[in-house]
Amino acid sequence: MLRPITSVEIMMPGYSRDSFSRCIQEFPRSLSGWGLDILSGYIVREKMGLLPHVIDSVQATHSKPVDTNNSLYYHFLLDHGINPQTELDDICTFFSLKPEISSI
Repeated sequence: MLRPITSVEIMMPGYSRDSFSRCIQEFPRSLSGWGLDILSGYIVREKMGLLPHVIDSVQATHSKPVDTNNSLYYHFLLDHGINPQTELDDICTFFSLKPEISSI
């Protein structure tokens, strides 16, 4: 079953070729990935006139809790001066978006 939503979590998105070609242009705004889900949803909704959807029969689970303080990934980002929260905030401010994902 497809369910319309505002954005798709960036860890496992599925894009049409057209929506991907529109969204990928903005990917450099966030090296961490934070905010790209919200921004992609905005582009698909507002710029393309479509709705992102979740395929309810496809599910994914993190194999470990997301640890933004102690994981190697987040240490790598911080060591390179990349702050995920700042990237998310900057995207939301620039595009006047709210950092939330919900069903429509």
